[in-house]
Amino acid sequence: MAFLDLARQSVMPAAPETVERIAALSGMPRAGLLRAAILPAGKAGHEHRGQLFDIRFLDRRRITFCPACLLEDRQMAAGSDGQRVGRLHWMFAPVRTCPRHGIPLIRRKAATEEERFQLPGALAESDDALERLAAETPRHGVSPLQAYVAARIDGQAGPQWLDSQRIDQVARATQLLGACLFHGTLVKASLLTQERWDESGKVGFGFISRGPDGVRDGLEEIFSAVKRQQPVSTPRSAYGPLYSGALSDPDGIGRPRTSCGAISLTACRSPPEKPCSAKWQPSGGATASPRSAMKRVFHEVR
Repeated sequence: MAFLDLARQSVMPAAPETVERIAALSGMPRAGLLRAAILPAGKAGHEHRGQLFDIRFLDRRRITFCPACLLEDRQMAAGSDGQRVGRLHWMFAPVRTCPRHGIPLIRRKAATEEERFQLPGALAESDDALERLAAETPRHGVSPLQAYVAARIDGQAGPQWLDSQRIDQVARATQLLGACLFHGTLVKASLLTQERWDESGKVGFGFISRGPDGVRDGLEEIFSAVKRQQPVSTPRSAYGPLYSGALSDPDGIGRPRTSCGAISLTACRSPPEKPCSAKWQPSGGATASPRSAMKRVFHEVR
């Protein structure tokens, strides 16, 4: 970026004047640059291809890569002049598997400023080390949550109920619901590995993709499992991190605090530039706040 007289901070997210400058200097179409960029939205939000999300949807604290992809970059036919090239979708937190090679993406704490900006050319790993990683890492398929996220960013329509929610809220809701179903409500989210988050996303998506009825089925399954093991007197004791997550979530896009969607999967239907209040549509059509919605479900399934 130095030879373009651009600071890295102006590229991620890409300020409008940065896009204009790169287009003017490179001759690249502005529309193509915008399609490839992560743009600022509101106070602390981000936007990519029309999808709004907060900073937690991007995993910028760690460098993420597929060793097999980086090895292929070394081949001149790959179109990268033999240089390692990062893939933008590697930065999205729910993306944990390389769809090309079926390899779980390597995620580790960024050790340098270059790694924090996802520049794989600065990786300390040698080609020999990448070959070992590619050979030794067990293969598995892409999770349905990752497939949904990738398709939605690419402009493909999914379940209407999910598409009406912010993409980061859908991802967080799916993973939290799946974590409580798969690991129990005593699970500590901060201790879950990438593999376990991936498993949680698979489980949660099976419920959330069915809409409000699927969410309710998941809640009832969680409640029944907890009730068999201990006395349950409050929504927090029944749903653990789901209840905590549903109460508040810093929106990061200049809107009021809303549910993270862990239970209510908040439906923000206002245009991005206008504030919206997060409400949940329980059975019967009445709206409820995340807290009262949780309590209502809790008392219904007791």
